[in-house]
Amino acid sequence: MSHRVLVVEPHDQMRAVIRSLFEKVGWDVVAEAADGQEAVEKSKSYNPDLVVLEMIMPVKNGVDAAAEIRQSSPSTKLLMFTIHDSEAIRDEVLRFGIDGFVAKSAPSAELLSEAERILGER
Repeated sequence: MSHRVLVVEPHDQMRAVIRSLFEKVGWDVVAEAADGQEAVEKSKSYNPDLVVLEMIMPVKNGVDAAAEIRQSSPSTKLLMFTIHDSEAIRDEVLRFGIDGFVAKSAPSAELLSEAERILGER
């Protein structure tokens, strides 16, 4: 099944890698954003099934952006994909209502697996 994905990542090269990963499995990357505010705006415009976002971003961080996206689009699933890899940060992010968490140090298959899990495919 194809899903609509918004990729939110401040670094161009990492956005391209994430986009490619989802497109290889047939998902539709409907938009990209480089900061949290742009993520909120594009989420409203594109109504994605999944938003993959970094925690540390300019203008608005990932947690604050996720909270705004959740408010305007409660059915959109949120997946934090971040450089920060600790149980404390993972627990904190999930407490904020973000549906999933994957560290960037994890194998790329883990990002896809977590995305499938939160979208109910596993």
